[in-house]
Amino acid sequence: MPLLDRTLRYVICISCLLLVPSLYAQLPPVSNTTSTPIPGAGHDFLGGPSETVNPGNGSVSIRVPVILPPSRGITLPFSFAYDTNGVNYIGRNPTAGFGAAEWLTPSESIYYTNPWTQGGWSDSIPMASKTLLSWSTLVDGGPTRITCKAVINYLFQDANGNRHNLNLTNYSDPAGTGQCTINSNDWPQGFEGVVALQGGEGPISATIGASWDPNAPPAVTAR
Repeated sequence: MPLLDRTLRYVICISCLLLVPSLYAQLPPVSNTTSTPIPGAGHDFLGGPSETVNPGNGSVSIRVPVILPPSRGITLPFSFAYDTNGVNYIGRNPTAGFGAAEWLTPSESIYYTNPWTQGGWSDSIPMASKTLLSWSTLVDGGPTRITCKAVINYLFQDANGNRHNLNLTNYSDPAGTGQCTINSNDWPQGFEGVVALQGGEGPISATIGASWDPNAPPAVTAR
């Protein structure tokens, strides 16, 4: 292409760009009727429920989020939770001794500690729970009996409604001689005669005091 023709083409293109009038935006200013939802700003927006399926066992977990006003410190999420694994489970009925395993509901379990958990529904408030056991046993073969107590099945529910085994346990020793663990035939279901003051699961760690106090909550931290 001759130099003159190429130069003429450049001049025409530049002239067209300079003569084009300014283009106006195609969207109006942001207002209540044109704004898009921004998480955590203004009135926020209604988020849809989230569903998680475990392909290993087919269980389904649904979380229905609830909008909360921001706090001065940490704003914990809150949601209504439904878990198919919380409806029924396979276990041994504590009222039937050590019989065959059967389908049970949480209300039939010695581990049932949260009255707000019914039919698989619960909420995602962070909480720790435990189970208190009580039984009697003979001292040195009898005839004196003492009452023994144990705390087992420490659980922690995080802000997302997920539950973690803390693997903590402790028991009382009224006589100070270990009489509560001598006769294992008297042990209630779930008690294994051990003391575990430290435990946790994954990023969750927990501890309980060495002294016997069935009402003391565990100290739970997340790494």
